Order: sequence, then C-alpha cells, then structure tokens
Amino acid sequence: MSASFVTASNQRLFNAATPITGYPCSVGLWVRPTATGVASRIFQIADSASTNSFSLEVNTSNQFEIECNGGTSIAIVTTPTFTSGNWYYLVGRFISATNRRLVVLSFDGAIGSISSVVNTTPTGLINMALGGDARTTAVNWFTGNVAEWWITNTDIQPDGTALSNQTLAKLAYNGPFSVPIVANNLVDYRPLRYELGSEEDSGLDYYQGRLGRKNWVNTNGVTVGPHTPLITSQYNLLRIQEKQWMYSYPDVAAATGGAISQIYMYG
Repeated sequence: MSASFVTASNQRLFNAATPITGYPCSVGLWVRPTATGVASRIFQIADSASTNSFSLEVNTSNQFEIECNGGTSIAIVTTPTFTSGNWYYLVGRFISATNRRLVVLSFDGAIGSISSVVNTTPTGLINMALGGDARTTAVNWFTGNVAEWWITNTDIQPDGTALSNQTLAKLAYNGPFSVPIVANNLVDYRPLRYELGSEEDSGLDYYQGRLGRKNWVNTNGVTVGPHTPLITSQYNLLRIQEKQWMYSYPDVAAATGGAISQIYMYG
C-alpha cells in the first residue's frame, strides 16, 4: 500500500515539529505521480510562512527537482522524466549550504541525477509534510502516491559526491535497513503501507528512529493506495531485525505526553 494524495482535496501528511532543522539530511521515497504538467511538492521541510525550505518536487515538464530556500536553488533531473502511473525512487541529499543532490531511479531502470552548489541556508525550519507544502498555508498539492519514505539527519554518502548506483538500488529494492549508514541514522521511517497519520502507528509498520516518536497528522483524508512492486517479505524482515527488542506506542493523546496504550516486543 501507499499514501494516496489528491490535489483537489488539499491532502497532506503533516508534522508540525520536524526533527530536521538544517543541514545535513537525506530523504528517500518511492513516488508515483498521476497528474502531468503540474508543479507540485512531494516532500518539504519548511518554516511556517515564508520561503525557507528543503523540498523534493515535480515541475510542469514532468521532471523531478530538488529545491532549497524557496527557489534560491533549484536543480532539475531532466531525464528520466516521469509518466503518469509509473513508480520512481528518489534520494535527495541536503548536504551543506553549497551541496545538494538528487538521484532518480525509474521503473525501467534508467537513472538520472543532478547537483546544486548555489550557496543558500534556510532558517526557521519547523514543519514537515508529504503531499504538499509544509507551510501553515499550503499550496502546490501533489497528486499521486508515496511509499517507503525515510529521512536521516546525515548525508548518507560521507564523501558528499554522487550516490553510488549500488547504494541507490539497495535502498530502492531492499529498503533503508539494508544500508547500514542509513539504518543507523534513521530519524523517521514511514512505509505508508497501512498506517498514515500517527494515530494509526503500530510496531509492524512504523519505525520511530533515533530521535523518538514523531506526530504526523493526516490532513483532509489522505487514503491508502497501491504499493510499489517490492519484495515485501525482504523489506519486512529487515525492518523487524533492526528494531529494538521492545517499543511502546501511545494513543493519539500520548503524542503530546499522554499514557502508553500499545506495546510491541520482538524476540
């Protein structure tokens, strides 16, 4: 399954307390755009009102982009372009003020990448979103599906150069737990197979990462849609093997300090 977004419904998954407030960070996800010729945001970290942001998006030419600081720096992967209804794997790396990189793996195996060295540093980052802007008043809504989303507060390739094709393929087809430098630095991981907002979180379909549980809100009825064709058992096996032996998951109120309501153990 995946998170399914519809532009006309102004849908997004929203986190009002992003654990990422600056460089470096890396984000990966499978995405399936179903609208063409429309500029929209797939993922964003931003401040509440102005143009400070980290973003992954699509443009009106059906290309994938990595953007920093509200358009100060936009780098476009010109090929492969996307076609409606097909899946693509993206890894965006916001490495430093003068180094941002995006790589795209197409459903047919084609790979494209881009980098930007424009000097820019966003400030005041507080919100995070999937399916649209992370600002309080959002626009640029996305239509399509997002699955297997993860984020770290590191650059996942320490030399800061282009991500190796081998690492890209492992992340895409075996998941973030198959690459130790990613698994050890996960801040958040939401497969979006069954659970979307944090009120649905359980130990089988969510990994809270190294900085504790995050509170995601399903805004305007994001639904569950088709999942990217993956070796599901391998993803699940790796995820369970990497979990701590016990996690506790609170109810909705507990996201702001309430009581524990669910406990999951792994032997």
